[in-house]
Amino acid sequence: MSTIVSTTRSALVRSVIDQLGFEPEESLALVLVAADTSYGGTIARLDLSSLEDTDIRIALFDRLSRPFHVANASAVHVLYFSTRPFAQLRPMDRDLDQFLDAHAITRASTTVVDETISDAPRRVDIARLDPADADVRAVVDGWTEQADDVARVYDTLRRLAAHGCRRLPPPLLGRLALGIEHGAHRDAILVMILGADHDTARLVADGCADDATIEQALDPVLSSSTGVRPPASIADDVTVLTALARALPTERTAPCRTLLGLIAWWSGDGALADRHLQEALSARPGYRLAVLLHMLVAGAVPPGWVHRDKP
Repeated sequence: MSTIVSTTRSALVRSVIDQLGFEPEESLALVLVAADTSYGGTIARLDLSSLEDTDIRIALFDRLSRPFHVANASAVHVLYFSTRPFAQLRPMDRDLDQFLDAHAITRASTTVVDETISDAPRRVDIARLDPADADVRAVVDGWTEQADDVARVYDTLRRLAAHGCRRLPPPLLGRLALGIEHGAHRDAILVMILGADHDTARLVADGCADDATIEQALDPVLSSSTGVRPPASIADDVTVLTALARALPTERTAPCRTLLGLIAWWSGDGALADRHLQEALSARPGYRLAVLLHMLVAGAVPPGWVHRDKP
């Protein structure tokens, strides 16, 4: 979810690109304008390929009612990023009109962007990670010594990242790489990302956490009543998981890519979450946690704090 301020049509297009972090291709972008302001707010983006079937696009438009309601939107700027003739876009535009009329939303403008206008990355590139140096990859991928406490290793790496460590120790990354392969240890790291303390993480890692403990640990991201936005320290989690992904061969990156996808979704960046989860599923098809999270992202299900921010 992004907030933009724009005064001209050209500025609106560039603001959408800046806020998304990439230049959309073959996409419909909707900039929601709240009832109490003339400025653009939440940006919703849909792939045009997903809107080609009439029944599917009507269902997808219906799902937009939630972010429209949360944003208290009264108007919308419609942007088509596409090289298609508008005649090909007209059927989906008519269905969009019906949706807007049904929800008493005014169409403030319609723009077709049919050429590249910025040097922003393409969507497929926003989660691209360059490999780490060869010596780091050799240590991390070749590490065979299991850690007794993977949660403690992760916390140590996170603390190093918080203190500006530019090169996280490969032996610690190697221990983390071995541990994160196991679902229970990965889940322990997941709840630490969400703010759980080390004792709770150990319970999860040992399979001893009861349902109430797990529910409480997941509340920050899932609960509509107590959900919160990610803290600034989430950047340290991203640093650690990114370093791990860069140091491993692609086929071993599903766990860390999935957790990066979780963080992006929790942060409200659906496009980045989608790309990380796609990378996870490409590395390991059917990876269950990635499949479940991708269902949330593809279904436009927001993290819990979105409901708390509702006017």
